[in-house]
Amino acid sequence: AERQPRVLSPTFFTNGRRNPRPRKMRILFIDAMNIPEYDCDTPYTKGLGGTQSAMCYYAEALATAGHEVLVTLVNLSAEKTVRGVVFKPWAWFMAGGAEADVAIWCSSATRDVWKILQSCRFGLKISWIPHNTNEPAMDDFPETLYDFDAFAFVSEWQQKKYIDLYGIEASRTLLMLNGVSTGFQGTFDLTQKKPHFLYLSQPARGLAHFVEAWPRIVAAWPEAELHTYSSRKVYGATTENEDVLALFGTLRALPNVHVHDPVGQTELVAKCREAAVFAYPAAFYETGCITLTEACAAGCIPIVS
Repeated sequence: AERQPRVLSPTFFTNGRRNPRPRKMRILFIDAMNIPEYDCDTPYTKGLGGTQSAMCYYAEALATAGHEVLVTLVNLSAEKTVRGVVFKPWAWFMAGGAEADVAIWCSSATRDVWKILQSCRFGLKISWIPHNTNEPAMDDFPETLYDFDAFAFVSEWQQKKYIDLYGIEASRTLLMLNGVSTGFQGTFDLTQKKPHFLYLSQPARGLAHFVEAWPRIVAAWPEAELHTYSSRKVYGATTENEDVLALFGTLRALPNVHVHDPVGQTELVAKCREAAVFAYPAAFYETGCITLTEACAAGCIPIVS
């Protein structure tokens, strides 16, 4: 019973009162990942990592609900306001003195976390973790266990794993799920579905399995098409490595395979509503796959390992 998860919702910020009058709070999202500049418009116009997309959705929703929402990013040239959310340069944050009712450290990058958190005034400090326990990004995580008041996870499976491994009290944990983009809200027409398979994750997370599997799939289902929207560029890489480029070349040579660059949510919604299958032969333990959730919302049948 102690491990029943809490799910962050708008009522989390209203002191739990029934029919509450919303309390305006100052909420700060902190993304310490060294990736290109983005804002709340970015997920709709270009490919963006799942953690960053989910953070944009949360920030916009909380701003719409009347809260003062700020986001600080490592690679931001100047302050700006997008969809009601104020984006602050990293230098502003590193200078110390930031104040917020709630601070959400929304990546596993933990550099200077102790120094930063000690120099700022936060009512509640939440570490929102997207990674699995064995990923390199979590190597120094044990050193930050006492720097945060609560730990947020993207799935119950991930939450239980961290509780068991690190001995975190369940009462200090909650769920902040990778939500579905508002662009996926609405209906889809099953009669318009095409025999298309979509692969939407990073290249290293299972794309290579199609080299062997796809010829057998298309032999059984000749009209099937594979459409991949996969690249490390959404996480800041300027080019793909040689292995990935070779994999793309091999896939392009297969029948009915189309290799695309990642696209924004506006275009991705149309692709997912058109396709029949979300195919994800992952060679990786996902903690919570935002593209799986969104593809299912658009009526795709998920086939995953």
